[in-house]
Amino acid sequence: IYYVAMEACQHLPGQSDRAVALLAEMGDIANVQTYNAAISAMKRDGDWRRCVELFETMKATERDKCQPDAVTYQRMLDALPESEVGLARELCLEAMAKGHYQACKKWLG
Repeated sequence: IYYVAMEACQHLPGQSDRAVALLAEMGDIANVQTYNAAISAMKRDGDWRRCVELFETMKATERDKCQPDAVTYQRMLDALPESEVGLARELCLEAMAKGHYQACKKWLG
């Protein structure tokens, strides 16, 4: 049921706070898909800074099922405004080091 709620949050405007609350409720059952949905909800609400915070939380999680994947990098890069070229560059380098080249397509031209 959590996954369905997270999917709804990422598609409805103004639901990023609810997505974060659901993620916290999930605790150990959270995974990369639920984190990605929360990042999408924040992106939809234009809150790229919170996307970055959640992304850093994902990376700090010791559970393999919560580590960023290609979708995570793509959503993070899509969330960044064009003025954040330095951060985008860092994310692209990190994504490519993990083999997620397609995630960087927008920023690499």
